[in-house]
Amino acid sequence: MHFRRLGLKYRFIGITIALVVLVTFTGSLVLHWLYRSAGNTYYPGYLAAVAGFYILIGIIGVLLISKYMIQPVVHLTRKVYEVRSGNLDIEFSHHQNHVWMDEMDQLYEGFAHMVRHLRQTIEELTRAKEQAETVSRELYKSKKRLEAVFNSLSDGIMIIDRNFRIVTANPVILNLMGRTEEEIKGKYCFEMCNGSLRRCQFCRASDTFRFGEHQITYCTKPDPSGKGDRILEVHDFPMFDENREIVQIIEYVKDVTDAMQMQAKLESSRRLAEIGEMAAKVAHEVRNPLNAIKGATHYLRGEIRDRNVTMYLDLIEEQVERVNRVATDLLGLARPLEPVFHPGNLKKVVHQALWDTQQALSDKQIRVNLKLPSEVPEIPLDEKQVEQALVNLILNAVDAMEPGGELTLELKTVGGADGQQGQFVQLIVGDNGCGIPANLKEQIFQPFFTTKLKGTGLGLTIVKKIVEHHQGRIDIDSREKRGTRIVLHFPITIGRHEARIYSFSS
Repeated sequence: MHFRRLGLKYRFIGITIALVVLVTFTGSLVLHWLYRSAGNTYYPGYLAAVAGFYILIGIIGVLLISKYMIQPVVHLTRKVYEVRSGNLDIEFSHHQNHVWMDEMDQLYEGFAHMVRHLRQTIEELTRAKEQAETVSRELYKSKKRLEAVFNSLSDGIMIIDRNFRIVTANPVILNLMGRTEEEIKGKYCFEMCNGSLRRCQFCRASDTFRFGEHQITYCTKPDPSGKGDRILEVHDFPMFDENREIVQIIEYVKDVTDAMQMQAKLESSRRLAEIGEMAAKVAHEVRNPLNAIKGATHYLRGEIRDRNVTMYLDLIEEQVERVNRVATDLLGLARPLEPVFHPGNLKKVVHQALWDTQQALSDKQIRVNLKLPSEVPEIPLDEKQVEQALVNLILNAVDAMEPGGELTLELKTVGGADGQQGQFVQLIVGDNGCGIPANLKEQIFQPFFTTKLKGTGLGLTIVKKIVEHHQGRIDIDSREKRGTRIVLHFPITIGRHEARIYSFSS
């Protein structure tokens, strides 16, 4: 084992010298025996000198052979060890551009070529690694940016595979489903959306997989807050691989409930505008014959004294007055309300409205409870319009109460949401009548909607229109058989870009 550690060169020198000595010594012994056998005389010193000469020549030959045959191998072995240690910047000086190369030169040349090729390959791999790391960093940044966009969209996005299993989804979809990402990943989309193992009837994803085209559909889903159904617009987009095969689709889900409702309101407003225009023309044409009928009844009342006929004349006048009131309401609803604002006081409006409705209040013996503060700030008002609105509310309250009921009229000055005092003046109309059924609260402001046998269904519509033109709002609190409380909010200041304000202080 220790002998093998000497290395090839020293083993070769040791073994070769030992062989030279052994051969020379053996040859000397044979020569000595031959001379003795032949009886010849010789000098032992001469024999020793000859043996020593041959041994010296053998050693010199061994060293030369070692230098020219073994030393290059040892040198090449050191180079191999350096390469193993990671040093590729080594020089090869063994072959000096000889015209003729022996096997050792070829070995050196081949090893040098291999090292150069290895060095070039490692340099290329190092550059490729650096480029790959750069691309990897860019891909990571792009991935993070896409994730940020994916998660920050206000609309829902979900990716599903050809088996309709969810690959990923953004937080909006998770909120719509009421689940976490871990719960939905890998599950069927229809199972997560509807809790059913049957595919949704409205789904167009299969058409996207089949034709590779963008598909769009609509569906409804219960609002998590319990405010009815939400209308969702679902877009399906195909995702292709490098072979132009559809492997996944992107489902883009947009909540269009508000847009649909706004579109419905715009359509309703358009129809109402057309109806209002027609109603204004009809009302205008109706009033002329009504005036003629009313004049004729006055003439007949003076000419005919028959009591039975007088009863019919009273009925005619009553019905003419009713039709005339409907025509007046139609005209008020149809024509644009352009308020002309003056600094006004709601206390004056309340007293004037009570004067206008005193006959109706007296007929049913309604008690009036006034809660009017001594000081009420002046606000921009079109007093005639607000008076008309308050008269309509008082008459509705009278109709809703039994004889002997109680009407409450109250004024309050309240602050706004920003904490400033005196931002709104509230006009409160309360009664202890029959109240408004809960299922009708959303309909009471619609034109021509009424629960009265003789009502036109335009009173509250006009009230709402007047309040909105004053940039205010209406709140209603009503309970069946316990009464109704209507609060009109009038702002103390009105935006000049929305209304004309006239000041007469000068």
